[in-house]
Amino acid sequence: MNWQEYYRSRTISPDEAAAMVKPGMRVDFPLAAGTVMQRALAARGKQIGGVVDLRMSSPLTDPGWMGGDVARHFKIEFELFIGNLGRAAHDRQQATYLPNLFSTAFKPHDERPAEDKPIDFAFVNVTTPNAKGFVSFGPHQWNKRMYARRARHAIAEVDANLTRTYGDVYMHVSEFEYFVEGTPPPPDQAVIESALAAMDAEKREGIRAIIAEVGVERIWPLVQYLQRTPLSDLRVLLGLTPPPAEFKAVAGYLSELIEDGVTIQIGVGDPSSQMPRLGAFDRKHDLGLHTEMVAPGIARLVDAGIINGRRKTIHRGKAVAVAWSGSDPDDLRIVDDNPAFELYDPEYVLKLATVSANYRQTSINNALA
Repeated sequence: MNWQEYYRSRTISPDEAAAMVKPGMRVDFPLAAGTVMQRALAARGKQIGGVVDLRMSSPLTDPGWMGGDVARHFKIEFELFIGNLGRAAHDRQQATYLPNLFSTAFKPHDERPAEDKPIDFAFVNVTTPNAKGFVSFGPHQWNKRMYARRARHAIAEVDANLTRTYGDVYMHVSEFEYFVEGTPPPPDQAVIESALAAMDAEKREGIRAIIAEVGVERIWPLVQYLQRTPLSDLRVLLGLTPPPAEFKAVAGYLSELIEDGVTIQIGVGDPSSQMPRLGAFDRKHDLGLHTEMVAPGIARLVDAGIINGRRKTIHRGKAVAVAWSGSDPDDLRIVDDNPAFELYDPEYVLKLATVSANYRQTSINNALA
């Protein structure tokens, strides 16, 4: 059969996909995974009749398996990032945490498979297929394809809203066992209201004003951080107010250090995430980009020709990342369907041999306490 027939014959409902998970199985949701199958699996929790080994990075909100009678049917292991929600579950001894590296995360699986529990199911969110039957993983690729290609059963959660990207990002529909068509629901207003209810009146009204200014979609990814983020920092993060004067000073010093032609990596957090907006790179020429993720304004530097990759040793002329996480909405509009931007699996981008092949790789990060 052709790929269209295969796709149609293998498209099932979220509940049908969740019903395939049995007690004792290992289920993985990669970083930035979709939410449709998470909710479907949580809803099936009581019917599982045993315990499922669940591995994932900490979600923004509880899909439904962290509380009540359902929780005892899921043995949760958070990997890479634990987050506020995951940390609370860890402190209750409801979950464990696995510190890990993107570049070496699958060494036990690949090199000592007898010592590593097989991945029974990987649920990954993908774009709709293109004309040739290939899907990609949207702007936040991370380790999705790495999991899908190692799992016994790879299930694709097809999201029609995902941004199309370029690079080594594709899998053919024939590589997936089943497809679940389900664009995620809009941000959960009830979750936001619950977060607001725990705040004092001044902060609550301040965040309501920010939501009125930027929309609930911009706030949703930050919902788990709202409680501990001062309003002034939140407004800076969203680009609503100028950063502190000391950040501008840092940008000036950074501009003196960055040489024309270097290949940069930039981290998230402050002050590094503010450097593109504050002009640290504006007078530079022929910069390259090879990074795990990005900061707001990086895509605009590519669009302006400041980051053009002309002197790069590998992937010349391309801006390369693992994910376009950290981009603001204007950046993502530039990245969408733009071949100047390429994504690759982290086990390649972050591999020391790959990084060291770049011309004058220059790393810009924060020191965290």
